[in-house]
Amino acid sequence: MYGMFLTAGLQIDLTLTMSKGTRIRLVGKRKNSRRGPLLVTAEGNVWVLEGTDGSLLPTNSNFVVEGVQTGLDRVAVDWVNPENETKLD
Repeated sequence: MYGMFLTAGLQIDLTLTMSKGTRIRLVGKRKNSRRGPLLVTAEGNVWVLEGTDGSLLPTNSNFVVEGVQTGLDRVAVDWVNPENETKLD
């Protein structure tokens, strides 16, 4: 995907790379929005969680999701687990 941006009179070409269909694992806290349930990582990245109504997501603690990245900030969730129950070696 290519974009053209104009900054202080200068034209800059920007190439954005997004790997759709990539499996990812994310850890963060739940936040609700009009777009549905969100996951906010410790770094401040916000992900829209597709395929879940949010009823199985913890409300006050970190949790882990795995799924397929379907957009720049979207993940189709396959698996959810509270972080304190996950052993990552």
